[in-house]
Formats: sequence, structure tokens, C-alpha cells
Amino acid sequence: MNVKTCTKEFELRGIHRYLLLLMIVIVGIAAVLLSPDIAFADSSGTCGDGLTWTLSDDGELEISGSGSLSGASWNEQNVLQVTIPEGVTSIEEGLFMGCVNLVNINVSPSNIYYSSADGVLLSKDKTILVEFPAGRSGAYTIPGTVKSVLIGAFASCKKVTSVTMPDSLTTLGKYAFNCCDGLTKVVISKGVTVIPRDCFSNCSSLTSVTIPEGVKKIDESAFWGCKSLTSVTIPKSIENKGIAHDAFDGCPLDKSSQAAVNAKLRDEASATSEYELEVGDKRDYQLSPTIEGGMIDGYFYAESSNTSVVQIASLTRNGSIVYANAVRYYYVLGVKAVGPGSAVVTVYTDKTKSKVLSKTTLTVTGEAPGGGAAQHVTTVTSGNGVYKISGSSATLLKPKNKSITSLSIPATISVNGRKYNVTAVSAKACKGLKKLKTLTIGANVDSIGAYAFQNCSKLKTITIRTTKLTSKNVKSKAFKGTPKTVKVKVPKKVKKAYKKWLTKKGISKKAKIK
Repeated sequence: MNVKTCTKEFELRGIHRYLLLLMIVIVGIAAVLLSPDIAFADSSGTCGDGLTWTLSDDGELEISGSGSLSGASWNEQNVLQVTIPEGVTSIEEGLFMGCVNLVNINVSPSNIYYSSADGVLLSKDKTILVEFPAGRSGAYTIPGTVKSVLIGAFASCKKVTSVTMPDSLTTLGKYAFNCCDGLTKVVISKGVTVIPRDCFSNCSSLTSVTIPEGVKKIDESAFWGCKSLTSVTIPKSIENKGIAHDAFDGCPLDKSSQAAVNAKLRDEASATSEYELEVGDKRDYQLSPTIEGGMIDGYFYAESSNTSVVQIASLTRNGSIVYANAVRYYYVLGVKAVGPGSAVVTVYTDKTKSKVLSKTTLTVTGEAPGGGAAQHVTTVTSGNGVYKISGSSATLLKPKNKSITSLSIPATISVNGRKYNVTAVSAKACKGLKKLKTLTIGANVDSIGAYAFQNCSKLKTITIRTTKLTSKNVKSKAFKGTPKTVKVKVPKKVKKAYKKWLTKKGISKKAKIK
């Protein structure tokens, strides 16, 4: 090879290297510019009427203003610390749950509703633990002043390894320690009398638990899915049939632990459930009775004690589990509320009615067909919403005004000192809210009416906290006309299921669902 040829080849190689480097730079810049979490992540916004937030580059989330702190669209991954000012009057349940790197929640000493201790959010008098920062790691001892831990207070705190409760603590909220993957040890307070539903569900590293003397009941799914839990100590104080049928489902308990659980296991076949619904409602209820003995032949049969109040719409068996001494059947009971009153729906093993599987009492409120006075129905305004109170439940009817930019549908609302679970969003409730940017759907919502959020064309973020929604109970075009760029946040354990039906209800296929 002569000198000219070598020189030319060298020049060509240089050009190739230059072009390759240029392409890498262009691709890198494009990735940054096109990444919604980097280039277009907001650094400020609103978080309820009268409140704004700013997120600094060093992870400091600062709230300003006064009012109720609710649904916001900050980049949860980037939040390391939160500062809550004097003016915050209430905080949406589980608001910081998705902030997986959050290590400190600081509250102004002048705030009359909340306080903080060692970066943990508490009530002002420090008797209620509201929320533990999800990014904190290691062992934690709850302060001796705390009497209750709220719903989901430690939920998804994957780095906390040990929690010790003081004897002053008497009340644990549902889902309080749900999905604490790193939790290996928990010392439960001697003052606790009930382990509520899903309190420790999906704590995959928990290997043994001692239930202290004084606990009387262990509710549904309390330790469900604790796949490493082999040993549990059951105290004498547990009531007869005081352990829910699925409290330890998915736990590989040793023989002695399983025997202790079985001795106090609730017989779902003899249990009577109670529900409330309104005239015109169609609801599905998943039931799971346990029957001693072998498999039962035949098919299920259901009847209503008063068909002018409740009619049977469907009864579908969808599985069973065989234990050493019992069989658990899973089935879905569909009912239709026809008129006001009360009715008992009884499910039998077959049409001979030889054995009862379950009894469900249904109280129906509202107007009878053709007119008639409404029963126990009140309309109230709470936060940014107007709700209908019926029985022990509340339904979102409409926003307080059509110019709101943020709407948080809470898990519960309080009226005259009484709490009501917010279980439904009525049809067309928020249709056409042109200024709505952030929406949060609370943990107790189990039905959303047709066109409920249709044409909310400015929505940036939808946070769904409930795990109770299905394609059947979210009606047609509920989210039709929402932007293609909307971000939808859903609970991790139902993400796969929700992705399947959300697009059928109007969420764009291009929307980011996480």
C-alpha cells in the first residue's frame, strides 16, 4: 500500500468515526428530549385549591399556600424531601406512596393539624402515624405517643426491614404494611385487638410473626401472599372463628402454625355478609365460602327472599382450592336492585337447597320504580366534589364547580363526624371539565358510570388508588376524550388487569399507564 492510499484510508476512517460519534450524540440528545420523565417533567404545579408545589433539582418538594393537599403530577422518582407549610389543612391518603426515594417529610411547627418526627408524618398531637417515607431503610420504632397507624401508612415501603410498635398503639389501618418487601421483623403492639384486612399482605420477606395476647380477630387477607412466612404464633385471645378464611393464603406455614390457624378459622359458609346498594344498581360480589369435607357435586343455586327488592342477575363459579379438611369455592354473585327495602340472597350447593353456602343481606335505598320518597339520601359538598350519601356509602355526583383544575376523590368523606366510604362515581359526573389537569380516584371506588370523565381534555395525570375496578363496573366511554399524553398511575398489583380494559373505556393506547 502506497502513502497516498494509506492517507486516503486514514481520512475515510476519520470521517466514519466522526459520523458515528455525531450519530451517538444526536441519539442521546433525542432520548433526553423525548423522555417524558426528563425533558418534560414539570418542576411546579398545583396540588389542590389554594396550594402549589415546586420540585428543585436536589429533590426538595416544597408545598406553598393553604388548603387541602391532594392530587398532583410531580415526578415521584425525583422527590427526596417534602416540606409541608403551616396552611395545609388536610392531606390526601397515600399521597406520597409513589415517592420511592422519599426519606423525609417535614412539617412547619406552626401547622395546627400535622407534625413530623424524624421525618415521619404524624398528626399534630403525635397520636396518629399518617405516612412513613417510602425511601427510608432499616429498622424503625414507632414513637410511644402513637395510638393508631392510618390506612396504607407504610404501604410499599420496600426498604424498611423492621418495625416495632409501642404498647400505646391500639389501631392498625387496612393495608398499613402492604407490600413492604424488605420487612423481616415486626413487633405488634399488645394493645392491638384486630389485625385488619391486608395489613401485612405481600410482605415477601417476613418469615415469622408472633400475634400478641389481646388480639381477637385477624381479618381478610391480613397476611395474604407472605411467601416466606412459615411460622405464626396464635394467642389464646383469638375468638372462635376469629381468623378470616384467607388471612394466611399463600403463606407456606409449617404444620403446627397451620394447625393453630385452622383451629380458629372462620367458616365462611355460615357467615352472613351485609351490603348496601341503590335502586337500579347492578353489582357483582366475589364470595369464597369454605366447606368442611370433600368436593361437592352439582352446581350452585341462588335465590332472593324478596324479588321486588333484589333479583339474581348471575352466579358464576370461578375456582376452588382443596385443603386437607376443607374446600374453598370462589364464585361471583351478580344482583340487581329493583326497589327499596331489604332482602337476603342465599346461595346453595344446588337446586335441592340441601346445603347453604352463604347468606348475603342487601339493603336497597332510593326511589321505588314509578316514584316514591328517597330513603336515607343526603347531598353534601366535600373538597372539590358534591356527593350523595346513601346508607354508609357516598357517590360523587359532580364537581363543586366546573372550573376546578384538580379533583381528588377520597377513600372516605366525613359528615357531621361520621365517615362514609366513597364507592362510586355517577354517570357524566365530571363530563367536559375543560380545566381539570389532575384526577385522583380513591381506594374505595368500585364503580364508575358511563361518560363520567368524558372530554376532560386537559388532564395530565390520573391516579387510580382503588383495586376494585373491573371492565364490568367501569361503564362505557368513562374516559373518552382524555388526552393521548395523559399519565395513568394504577396500583402495582392490578396494573396488568387495568391495562387491558382502560383503553376500552376511552384511555388512549398511546397513554402511559404505570
